[in-house]
Amino acid sequence: MSTNRFAWPGPDVRCAQAGELVSVAYGELPGALLKEIKTKLVQALTARLVRVVPRTE
Repeated sequence: MSTNRFAWPGPDVRCAQAGELVSVAYGELPGALLKEIKTKLVQALTARLVRVVPRTE
């Protein structure tokens, strides 16, 4: 299992309005779901079950 680390916005994420960095927000995950994802990712990283893959632009 792996997770990605990249600069936001990256080459696959573009501004909805040219030059407006705030326009890359397409919506938020519900708080409970985001917390669950974070908890499980931290557990997997701690157990060395996942690795971080740096992505380039």
